Amino acid sequence: MIRKFIYILITLAIVFACATAPQPKFEFPASTRIGIVNHLERRATHRNFSSLRVGNFSKQIDVDWDIPDYIEKRLSATLKADPRYTVILIRPVEPLGGINQEPDLSDRTLTSGRLKPATADYLSFLSDKYEVDVLISVRSYRGPGVIKIDKHPIDLQGYGLFTKQLLMSKHAYAYANITVEVFKTGPLTYLGSGKPENRV
Repeated sequence: MIRKFIYILITLAIVFACATAPQPKFEFPASTRIGIVNHLERRATHRNFSSLRVGNFSKQIDVDWDIPDYIEKRLSATLKADPRYTVILIRPVEPLGGINQEPDLSDRTLTSGRLKPATADYLSFLSDKYEVDVLISVRSYRGPGVIKIDKHPIDLQGYGLFTKQLLMSKHAYAYANITVEVFKTGPLTYLGSGKPENRV
C-alpha cells in the first residue's frame, strides 16, 4: 500500500508539476528527429533522518514499479502524437557518472558553451551518433530539496522517500530530484528544462 502511494505521488509530481524556465522558442519542421536518452536509475532512494542520531541512513531500494520506463513511455507517446516528430529512444552505453550529479541546468545554462566540457562532449556525441535534431535528456541529480531540518535544506539524490523522526513524531515525504533537459543540435544549444515541483 505504501509503495503504491509513493508511486502515485512521484508520478503526479513528475508528469503534471514540472516547472520550466522560459527559453528561446524554436519551430521544428516536419521530419524532426527527437532523441530521448534516459539516465534515471531503476531503484528508489530512501533517506531517513532521526533527531536521536541513531538510525540515520540513505540507501537505494528495489521497487516493483519502473519510473524510468513510465516517464520514457509518457514522453515518447506525447511527442509521437505530433506527426512532425520521429522519436528515437537512445539507450546509454555506460552510467552517466559525474554528469548525473549536476543540479538542474535551467537557472544557469543557455548554450552548450556554458556546459561543462564533459557534458557538452557527451551530448554532442549522442546527437551525432543518432543523427537527431533535438536531444532530450532525462536524469536525476543530487541537490537540496524543499524538506528542511532546522531551516537547512536536506540534500537528496534521485527519487524516492524521505522520512524523519523528531522525538515522538514521524513524517514521510515522497520526492523526485529529476530533470528533463532539452537541447537543439547542430550546434548543441540548450533550450530549457523542467523538473517536478516538490512540495511538503
